Amino acid sequence: MENNAAGFLQHLQGFDPATSPVSMPAIVGIALACGLVLWLFGKQVLKPIIAILGGAWGSAIGILAPTWFGISMIGSVPASLVGMGVGALLGALIGVALYRTLVTFTTGLALGMAGLLVSLALLGSPPLSPPADPASADVQAAEIALVDTPPTTVSDAAAEAADRAQRFVRDSAQAIRARFDTLAETDRLKVLGSTLGGLIAGLILGLAAPGRASAMVTAAFGSGLWLYCFAWLSVQQNAPWADSLTLGPGGWAITWAIATAAGIAAQLLLWGHKAHKPSETPAAG
Repeated sequence: MENNAAGFLQHLQGFDPATSPVSMPAIVGIALACGLVLWLFGKQVLKPIIAILGGAWGSAIGILAPTWFGISMIGSVPASLVGMGVGALLGALIGVALYRTLVTFTTGLALGMAGLLVSLALLGSPPLSPPADPASADVQAAEIALVDTPPTTVSDAAAEAADRAQRFVRDSAQAIRARFDTLAETDRLKVLGSTLGGLIAGLILGLAAPGRASAMVTAAFGSGLWLYCFAWLSVQQNAPWADSLTLGPGGWAITWAIATAAGIAAQLLLWGHKAHKPSETPAAG
């Protein structure tokens, strides 16, 4: 069992997406569906997802743990099988226990970032734009579009998308820092105050109302995921509406904000209150 477990993990390590029969558009389509689920039902599915991920990590550690201690059998049962079951259970329990902590810190970071960006936007010109970099001209436009010619393999497409996302995050961080450096001292204090205020408000919201906080976090992440995947598929498949997706940084930010608000409203309206069973009226005697 020990050799089988190690061989299985080595097989997963050597997996090459380029040889996978699943195409990149299919993978992006699955990601789009996951984004829609998080966008509309994230409040309901977030805790089970965290438990499943915790169980998966726990089971992986449980498979390998017996080999670290030189244990091959526990009674008549292979040690890796026992470790997988125990690890999955412990991982799921730890995931559920950390659920509120994860929601709290994620909400704090989200509102802190929102406070930073909103305060920079309200302070006016100069506009927030990445510094000039010829190597990342396509990222500067912040238009959710990939290359005109589809990559030949899934691994090429994934690597290119990851590189583009990394460059976009790096350039955006540089743009924020450059914008902050142009501010007067009083304006910098306002930005720092807004950022810390958003962070504190997010932490309080996550602690006091984890249900609403999870709806906000999953709506924001889910909407961003499905918007990106929808735009990618539209461009790659030459959809009739693909040309209308060149919204620019401000347009995509507004679109994301509207989609996030719609997702929060949908989750709170659909799942905000538990359904009450109709009270039974006693029959008149």
